[in-house]
Amino acid sequence: MPRRRVKKKAGKKVSKKAGKKVTRSKAGAGKKTGKKAGRSKRGVTVLPFKGVERFALIPEGEIPVVLDKIEETTTKETNNPMLVFEFLTDCPDEPKYDKQRLWLNCVLTDKALWNLADLMEALTGEEITGEEDVKLVHKELMGCRMVAVIEHRTPPGSSRKRAEIVDYINEDEAGEPDEDEDVEVEDDLEEEELDEDEEVEDEDEEEELDEDEDEGEELELYTPSEIMELNTKELRALVEEYELECDLDSKKSLRGKRSLVISAMEEAEYLAEDEEE
Repeated sequence: MPRRRVKKKAGKKVSKKAGKKVTRSKAGAGKKTGKKAGRSKRGVTVLPFKGVERFALIPEGEIPVVLDKIEETTTKETNNPMLVFEFLTDCPDEPKYDKQRLWLNCVLTDKALWNLADLMEALTGEEITGEEDVKLVHKELMGCRMVAVIEHRTPPGSSRKRAEIVDYINEDEAGEPDEDEDVEVEDDLEEEELDEDEEVEDEDEEEELDEDEDEGEELELYTPSEIMELNTKELRALVEEYELECDLDSKKSLRGKRSLVISAMEEAEYLAEDEEE
């Protein structure tokens, strides 16, 4: 007896094949996506170091800089107003140090304003006397140049040194000898030529001074404006007379020396406030 043949319905056949196709399509898509994502069974990552130069720390000393940005902000602890000056190094002859960024913070309090005045004089070459208020127009200062004095310092909690601006000099004054220092050398030579007999007499007079009077002598107070008018020799005499703890040789510019003495006088409580006119 012949076997009976039954044809399968077309709808079921199409549905079954379509289901298989969809399943294979999803599985294949997953594999392709995994390869594009860069996954590696060996756990190897290729780092594009080719052509990348290691960061070069700016050396200590003087380096030309250009003002690139000024940001208005406040100090973290005391919430005092502060300006953050951002500079770009300008030394195309040394590409590894060129176009690096340096920052300088200036707090806008009465006691710290002279530091900002020194910076403005270094950038513009114009002297700030303190006789009137000064309007600081940020846009006009952009692109101004000066010479920054760099020192290497290690921030708290870090083991890596970084370059910081510790002083600044007007570009036209950089590399020129300080006139006050020249005068000081001449004065030293004159002092060496003093007659020995006169030196002995001076020593005898000093020995005859009453020690009690020296201990009770009151030192005169100075204002910041008065200190800003002193030359290098006068500043050294002031440091010696008042026994201030500051090293004038750590500052190259006369403005920096003056600011250093002002801070030391304030710490020693020998600084008076400028009188308001």
